[in-house]
Amino acid sequence: MFLGRLHPVKGLPNLIDAWNNVRPKNWKLIIAGPLKGTYTKKIYRKVQKSGFAEKIVFQGSVTGNKKADLLLQTELFILPSLSESFGVAIGEALSYGIPVITTKATPWQAIRDVKCGWWIDPGVKSLERTIRAATSLSSSELFEMGIRGREFIDREFAWRKITRKTELLYNWVKYGGHKPDFIYD
Repeated sequence: MFLGRLHPVKGLPNLIDAWNNVRPKNWKLIIAGPLKGTYTKKIYRKVQKSGFAEKIVFQGSVTGNKKADLLLQTELFILPSLSESFGVAIGEALSYGIPVITTKATPWQAIRDVKCGWWIDPGVKSLERTIRAATSLSSSELFEMGIRGREFIDREFAWRKITRKTELLYNWVKYGGHKPDFIYD
């Protein structure tokens, strides 16, 4: 599943090309996000021309329980972004225990380090290799990756962790001393 706004920076043409080239058996790609504007029409036409349109579903906007239900049914999340400052949808997918494929244009190296997904170079070829690898895994292997992702999110993004980091940041700014390890130069 792809979940997000349909915008050139999200890398959807690469995802559609890679999905079409791999054509994973017994899988379908769900594209969830607002279906409006000229870019969305361009993406929709690309899917129609792919010859594999029956395996790519446009879900439209999903929120609340509808989004939760969709995430609970998802086995793999893909955000092939060309530029992303954070990628909330990635964290959300991980919190649902879904393995993630995303690019090195996102700040999610931990996905690779924690082994809860793939952090790859942007582009069709790397997406093809990764989609092929991910869709060849068993449901139990994907499930195990998802558990590691959920544990990572619980460990690194729980409110208690965010509160502690905020305290460290404010104390460092106010009093100086040792720079917190989560502050990068």
